Amino acid sequence: MKVIDFFLISLSKFLAFTIHLFHLGSGETWPGHFASEISPGLLSRLESQLPRGSILITGTNGKTTTALVLRSILTAAGFSVSSNHSGANLLNGITSRLILDTDLPGRLKTQIGVFEVDEANLPLALKSYRPEIVVLLNLSRDQLDRYGEVDLTLFRWQTAFLDRNPPTILIYNEDDSTLSAWLENIRHRLSAFGVKIIPFGCSLPTDYGAPSLIGDFNSLNVHAAVTAALALPVTPETIRQALIGIKPAFGRGEILSFNGHPVQIFLAKNPASFNGNLALIKSLETLGNKRTLLMALNDNIPDGRDISWIYDILFEQHLDWLSEARLIVSGRRANDLALRLKYVGVLSANLMIVPEIKAALNLSIKELRPKETLFVLPTYSAMLAVREVTTGQAIGD
Repeated sequence: MKVIDFFLISLSKFLAFTIHLFHLGSGETWPGHFASEISPGLLSRLESQLPRGSILITGTNGKTTTALVLRSILTAAGFSVSSNHSGANLLNGITSRLILDTDLPGRLKTQIGVFEVDEANLPLALKSYRPEIVVLLNLSRDQLDRYGEVDLTLFRWQTAFLDRNPPTILIYNEDDSTLSAWLENIRHRLSAFGVKIIPFGCSLPTDYGAPSLIGDFNSLNVHAAVTAALALPVTPETIRQALIGIKPAFGRGEILSFNGHPVQIFLAKNPASFNGNLALIKSLETLGNKRTLLMALNDNIPDGRDISWIYDILFEQHLDWLSEARLIVSGRRANDLALRLKYVGVLSANLMIVPEIKAALNLSIKELRPKETLFVLPTYSAMLAVREVTTGQAIGD
């Protein structure tokens, strides 16, 4: 650890404290950004202090839930864990978390890191250090204005894995055809680096389950976390016990209460997550089998400016029950989403457009029958806004 790192860590901790004190955010990004700008190698030096190394989890969907499950398992197994649980999944978020987990002399107090990593930032993370495990969940089109097409992301991953710091263990979703086909082409080259490749998928034994994490996509997230835990290794019994008490991550199926009604939020930030959540909501039993849905579409920076992806949502496959549902659309691009639904065949009489999210929530609640759940399908920044209205506080406050 360099002398300058001690002062940077101290200043960064003070910055995080100030951000919290004045309710300016979570304090999980700017401290790391500030420190890394002055000392670019700080992340690598901090990560090297972790006795058990770090685990990186990436993919289009499921990163936060998988990291939550794995963190819970490792904590139950007796590990002290550093993890960017606020969802700050760029390098500045990882650096901030490690800084906040140091003691006064700048030494890390934790044993292992579990970090979700943005798909575009995985190569940057691999450039900074070699993780023990990388978990690849899935890959599909998402935020084309940021990532470009899937082939470009795969090319960047391949360059990073083969030319930089490949992990000791690579865990991947064998049920994702895109990942499987790509990995098959470079498997022998990774093996030459000594990388151990472990698949996970729906074939994992069914005695590993988290009762509160519903949906097929969450089953895969649990399978990914369990596979990583077994590779460390953690005992199967410890894993099973840890899974029993796990609750959904914020905005990923969690149920909140608002004005006396349950509000269940399902983050829907791209076609894959939107389609999966529609199928899940369809399968849930509701009063009279008639659902009330609030869909909120934003195009802020965390969501991606390009919203053309809404035309890849398979609304047509759900028209049977959507045509009977109460639908409220909100967010900065509410009109675009309403137009998409009208193209599908949703009648204007069943559709309300309320761009302001707080007003949309209040109106949606008024539409509910006694004990009925309001289902919310928001993009990322819209999800944060929904949670702030329903809980009265922002993430990290």
